[in-house]
Amino acid sequence: MALLQVQLSNSNLDLYILSEQMIPENLELYITIVIYISRNVRYLKDIETIEMTVKAIKKNKISNNNEEISCFSIEDDQFKSIMDMYSLENIRIVVNKIDIINNGVKNNNQLFDLNINLGGDNADSAKKHNIDFSKIILEDSDSNYNIKIYKIQEISSCSNEYKFNLTIDKNIEGINNEIELSFLGSIEKRNFTLKAICTLSSNYNNIIPCQFEEEFGNINFTTMNDYLDYNENELIFISLDESLIFSLYCYEKPPIAAIIFITAIFFFVVIIVIVIIIFINKKGKGEKGYEMPNNSNSNNVLGLSSYGLSK
Repeated sequence: MALLQVQLSNSNLDLYILSEQMIPENLELYITIVIYISRNVRYLKDIETIEMTVKAIKKNKISNNNEEISCFSIEDDQFKSIMDMYSLENIRIVVNKIDIINNGVKNNNQLFDLNINLGGDNADSAKKHNIDFSKIILEDSDSNYNIKIYKIQEISSCSNEYKFNLTIDKNIEGINNEIELSFLGSIEKRNFTLKAICTLSSNYNNIIPCQFEEEFGNINFTTMNDYLDYNENELIFISLDESLIFSLYCYEKPPIAAIIFITAIFFFVVIIVIVIIIFINKKGKGEKGYEMPNNSNSNNVLGLSSYGLSK
């Protein structure tokens, strides 16, 4: 699940939640929120914060292929009384935590796989959105809104030109839709985010080819941020499968031409060194010239000469 929007209007707080499966009608959410109240006191701006937990029930929905966008509305008298005390223009609400209650029992992912992602700014009622889901979700209406949820189940190796493939759980709908996916990496205990350009196309079936925008050397990526994009006609959500052990290591292959060049230079230097050593050895022997006979040879010659004179 993913939290799409938090809307505050007419003293009501509505949460729009995306789910890859149908949500039971009797499911309740207990939402921990922080209310920021802005007040002008003696020409100074004062902000009061109130933290509370409120109950939300499912009000309406739209669904497509068992994938669903649901609207949960707050039902809490204390919350409504606080909203009635202040102007909505001075109120901002941020969702900090969502607990799922099914038939009065807190769901610990045993009954339903409903982990709610609160990432990004979607948990803030002050965030401005391109579309208003309250206009898309109309109770008892037939909607043609297209919901596309993809789960990444496998990641290929990443090497030359920083290209890699993502394998998802179903075939892609639509042709040549270019998107940006963000990956978290680390080098020497320093974390950072890099973006990859990816292509969603039915031509690739269930494969999403990607390539990083910039060169960066050898990097080990630790995870990927969820991707969420929507307009008046469709919503696309891409996330990692819960069973996937994330592993993406990118390394830069040295060019073959450079390897050949460096190897050739190495052998050339070795040959030059060998030639120089041989030349020096030959030159050294030439400078010695005639060698005097050793002592044993000298004694023998003198002995023979003396023998001849005595006769």
